[in-house]
Amino acid sequence: MMSRPSSSASLPAFGHGPHDSSYALLSRRNSVFGDRSRDYGSTEFCPTEPQNGFSEEVLSRFWRKMLPVGDDYFMSAVEFGSRYIQVDDSGVYLSSLVVTVLVSAIATIGILLFTLVVTLSVMLGSCQGQPIAVSADTHMRAVRSCDSFILNEEVNNVQGWVVSEQCKSHVADYMRGGQYYIDFAGAINAASDYLRTVPAQGDGLDVVVMDIDETALSNMPYYAEHNYGAELFNETVWDEWVYQQKGLPLHATLDLFNQLKDANIGVIFLTGRPENQRNVTSANLIAAGYEGWTELSLRLPGENGMTAIDYKSQRRLQYEKKGYRVWSSLGDQWSDLMGPAAGARTFKLPNPMYYIF
Repeated sequence: MMSRPSSSASLPAFGHGPHDSSYALLSRRNSVFGDRSRDYGSTEFCPTEPQNGFSEEVLSRFWRKMLPVGDDYFMSAVEFGSRYIQVDDSGVYLSSLVVTVLVSAIATIGILLFTLVVTLSVMLGSCQGQPIAVSADTHMRAVRSCDSFILNEEVNNVQGWVVSEQCKSHVADYMRGGQYYIDFAGAINAASDYLRTVPAQGDGLDVVVMDIDETALSNMPYYAEHNYGAELFNETVWDEWVYQQKGLPLHATLDLFNQLKDANIGVIFLTGRPENQRNVTSANLIAAGYEGWTELSLRLPGENGMTAIDYKSQRRLQYEKKGYRVWSSLGDQWSDLMGPAAGARTFKLPNPMYYIF
């Protein structure tokens, strides 16, 4: 008895010769259904090539009867260049269209899964970063709010204010970071340009009225220790500072002071400090480089109940009665500049640390 044909070199190659479709058919059938030739005891009952005058058509009819497979499968399996693709050795065959659809579906599912993973990753990262974003946004709103506060207090839209805890660090950065001195020098330069046009008569009566604190002298060390104005004013603690005579010169103002002296324009220092601080105030001014002023005015005991505007306005009117020609007033508070006899032009110097009525 002959054994079942195997895929060896002794068999004719598929696709060559007139009878190769029969060999291919036999190989496929044997791999799926087993070697049915053994059921018949001899290979003459399972011929793989034309024998005794059997044509290929006869062999095809034989296999249709012997194998439980439909005609469509049989015919497609023996076709050369089959439209069907074998998926595995189990004998499952799929058309190229079905394979294309399956591959497309798998690719689509893969793309969807990848998109889902990326989307979830982005969402997770966004959720994790949200507190930082909110914190940054809150910080930016606070900065803008404090910037707005400084602007509005400088133009006197906000009155009677105390620096808030929220803006304390912002004010500190402004005062220490250099912008304060830039803004201060800008205001002094504007005053200098104007005062160069004053037609001084040289009789000692042409004057400019200046404040002292945060105008001629800087008290930055004091305010650095007291939250840059973010606390209520303590007069006792302030007086202790004044008696130490540690006020620093504001050099832009000192330069203007010397410019005015050279132009025969006098300077009247008009301060809200009380009269009993005259000596320490005078000593501090001289130590800072201010020498040769025209007048030094401090608040008398009878003027303690007056507002800063009323007090300074009254003093300027008194100077005019003495014959002084007040060309300008300079100060870090609006109360230094408001009221009569303040001059043809006034110049507001920056100070976001405190407000005096």
